[in-house]
Amino acid sequence: MADELVASGAVADGPAVARLVFVDALRGVAAVAVMLFHLGGHRLAQVMWRQIPVIGWGVRWGELGVQVFFVISGFVIAYSVRHRRVDRQFTRTFLWRRALRLEPPYLVAIVAVLISNEISRGWFATPDVPTVTWGQVAAHVIYAQRLFGYGDLYPVFWTLTHEVQFYLIFILVVGLGQAFSARESNAALLQQPSSASAETYTSREMLLGMSPAWVISTFAVPAVLSGSGAFQANGLCLDTWYLFALGLLSYGVVFARVPWQLWAAVACGIVVFNWDTEQVEPAHKLMGIATSLSLMVAGRLGQLTHWGSWHPLQFFGAISYSLYLVHGIVGWRVLSVGERITGQQPLGAWLWFMLALTTATLAAWCLHVCVERPFMRRRSDRSVG
Repeated sequence: MADELVASGAVADGPAVARLVFVDALRGVAAVAVMLFHLGGHRLAQVMWRQIPVIGWGVRWGELGVQVFFVISGFVIAYSVRHRRVDRQFTRTFLWRRALRLEPPYLVAIVAVLISNEISRGWFATPDVPTVTWGQVAAHVIYAQRLFGYGDLYPVFWTLTHEVQFYLIFILVVGLGQAFSARESNAALLQQPSSASAETYTSREMLLGMSPAWVISTFAVPAVLSGSGAFQANGLCLDTWYLFALGLLSYGVVFARVPWQLWAAVACGIVVFNWDTEQVEPAHKLMGIATSLSLMVAGRLGQLTHWGSWHPLQFFGAISYSLYLVHGIVGWRVLSVGERITGQQPLGAWLWFMLALTTATLAAWCLHVCVERPFMRRRSDRSVG
């Protein structure tokens, strides 16, 4: 149960914070799934899927790893802000640590994409390599390429723009929510006997120091509307807000005062309203709900620090961000080289595909060890983010 995690130091502020190994395991599975999906779309991989169609069918579902990442983000960010008063000083520190977490590997990936494009244009004479402008690169650096009307340098980069927007909206909503909830609580205290003061204040706090009404109006209701496809704006995270909110509400059910009935109502609303839309596919909704539910179950059973401790899962969980960034840049290039050397021979296709997976994983590990991990240490962040 959640109380056991508190007792073990998994929730309390301080050096005893435990690692949420189940979250890392989910990250690892999601990263590998996305890698298989992207590399499985190469022409050389199609040779393998014609031999064993069921594997090709399974690999195509790897795109749902993106939804897993979004739900995890909502859960983890809420976890990292627990017991904190979100004021200006905390906001500056929070955003700085997020930047140190995301930016260094991301900048390396951008440079790798530019180099890869030049190799494709020069050595391989690939005719359809897009021309990149400095404005496009600058927009990517600040995670705003789609807001300025630019295409993505690399297919997965759009998800980072949604992540950053979620961080900004989240910290704003929580900060305002804490301020308004505290004001309401102070007003209520003046009307209550002193013996009821503590109970009055704590009963009004549902999640991260916010009142129930604030949580419902800013997270629950918008999540249902987002999942129904009601919010659509190019370059904004409105159509994925429901995934972040599902993760945040999962955290609330496990660690705060959010009733599971609220989570269930939001999940049902996401499923029922506009079940099959062009904006939000049913599979995306179901994967988001399943991921959120798994986090809740693991948390309520006190297994967030135990489930998924198998070493390979933890390894891929540790390098998941780096793997997510570079798997296509490296792996796709290996497959293209392999196709030029051996053509579309079935045996060669399998060998080159395995080499692409191995090379991409090795590149991600190097990026994690040489870039990501050193900057994570510099953050000196005791959170799980």
